[in-house]
Amino acid sequence: MYYKYETHCHTSEASLCAYSSAAEMVKAYYDAGYSGIVITDHFVHGNTAVDRNLPWEERAKAYYQAYLNAKEAADELDFDVIFGLEHAYGSGKELLCYGVDLEFLLEN
Repeated sequence: MYYKYETHCHTSEASLCAYSSAAEMVKAYYDAGYSGIVITDHFVHGNTAVDRNLPWEERAKAYYQAYLNAKEAADELDFDVIFGLEHAYGSGKELLCYGVDLEFLLEN
């Protein structure tokens, strides 16, 4: 048995470059035979679809909502959804972060 994961997935809820919602991404990858996805939308300093004028707590929760939407869609399937983020740190450089959660975002 093997497991196939998409480790860099954007959603229309949180990334301006995405066309599909989190639920649509879950369905598409599930139908394509994947075991799961990592939601790594552009974080708040990057190409985010989250309103930058929101207070930090609301911004973090709005960003995290895409993961929750994906998780809800995946709960009906044998499909994993993991939360991550794509962080822009200047000069067009970005990195993917895994293993964070909403609590980490709210505290940092």
